[in-house]
Amino acid sequence: MSYLRDLRKAAGLHQAELADLAGTSQAQIGRLEKGERKLTIEWAERIAPHLNTTARNLMFPPDQTQLAPVVGFVGAGMEVFWERDSEPEFVIVPPGITVPVEVVTVRGDSMYPIYRNGDRLIFETVARKLEDLVGKECVVELTDGRKLVKTLRQVGSEIILESWNSPPITNVVIRVAYPIRWIERF
Repeated sequence: MSYLRDLRKAAGLHQAELADLAGTSQAQIGRLEKGERKLTIEWAERIAPHLNTTARNLMFPPDQTQLAPVVGFVGAGMEVFWERDSEPEFVIVPPGITVPVEVVTVRGDSMYPIYRNGDRLIFETVARKLEDLVGKECVVELTDGRKLVKTLRQVGSEIILESWNSPPITNVVIRVAYPIRWIERF
C-alpha cells in the first residue's frame, strides 16, 4: 500500500476528488499511488495541501506511520453502529499513540457541542479495568450488545454511564470499555 494512497484515504478522498483538487486526472493520481510515475516535488506541492500534510512529508514519509480503521459511526443516542462489511477507510493515528486503535465517525449533531458532525473518535482497543476508566470518555460495550459513547462515573460501588445530553444509565453490565484517545476534527 502506498503512503500517498494512505493519506488520500485518511483525508476521505477518492482518486477523482484528489485529482480535481490538484488539477490533474484520476489516472495520474493512480499512477503516482502505484509508483508508476515518480512523485516529484512539483507533484508533492500540488497534492500535499489537500491531504493535510506537507510536500516534504509526502515525499519522505515517517517510518512509524500507523493507520487505524474506521469501523463504524456514532449517532443519536450516542450509540455506535459497526460497519465492518464494507471496505474500511483508514485514518492516520496521531503521534504518541502506541496501542492498537480504531475509529468511529460522528454522524449528525445530536452530540453537539461535545462532538460535531464528521468528528472522528479514535479509541483504544485494549481492554482495561473499568475502575481505571472512571471519569474518561469511552466506547462502551454492554452485555446486551449495545455500544455507546459515554463517560464512566463511579457512584458507590456502581459504575454508571453519563453523557451531557441524556440522563445517566444505571443498572447495566459493561462488557468492555475502550478509552477515547483522540478527536480528529476538520
